[in-house]
Amino acid sequence: MVCCRASRETYARCADDFFVSVAQFGPIDENQGLCAEPVLNVSGPAPVPWRVYVPKSWELTPEESSGFQATLSAPSPSEPPVDSCWSPFPGASAPPAPDAPPAGSYMGKMAFTLAPVAAAPTAESSREAALETFREAGLEFDRDEFEDEAPQGPLEESALLVAPARLGGQPGVELRCRVGRTQGLWVIAGVVGPSRGVNPFAWMQNKRALDVVTGSLHFGD
Repeated sequence: MVCCRASRETYARCADDFFVSVAQFGPIDENQGLCAEPVLNVSGPAPVPWRVYVPKSWELTPEESSGFQATLSAPSPSEPPVDSCWSPFPGASAPPAPDAPPAGSYMGKMAFTLAPVAAAPTAESSREAALETFREAGLEFDRDEFEDEAPQGPLEESALLVAPARLGGQPGVELRCRVGRTQGLWVIAGVVGPSRGVNPFAWMQNKRALDVVTGSLHFGD
């Protein structure tokens, strides 16, 4: 995020300089491509050959050939979760540096599955099957209404559920579950992690990881 704070009187003088700064902003090392970190190429042969990208900060647990599970690895204590270079508004004192979330709050559990449409003939049945998997893992959530969204990657239709949840009876958890359909298959992916208020860095990392996985889905060898 890059922002410029200026009074109305000085805006015209600052605007051009700020535009030049923003236009030149970019990563020094572009080897990682469009993602903020290296990714793993994960694939399987069934129900049709498929592959997706998974951020490397996730530790994979291969399951059947039609999916996988993954766990988010907490960052090293020596790595700050965010870096910034800024100056306070003229005349204002600098705010205290925010406290980094505790390492124990970096939690993420991801599940990804492909299933033939015949296994769940309706969108409602596919969504309920996905949510039942999370319930069996001990997750409690009060809402289960999916909302239609713009499809990603090869998906022809897609719906997303974002719900506050409790894990082991403890609050402060969020469930994000996406169910899409394409080429006669259900694409089911979900992430369980801390809510935004508990750990905004892990929350965004989980949110982004789900988008990367479903958006990178590719069929074929």
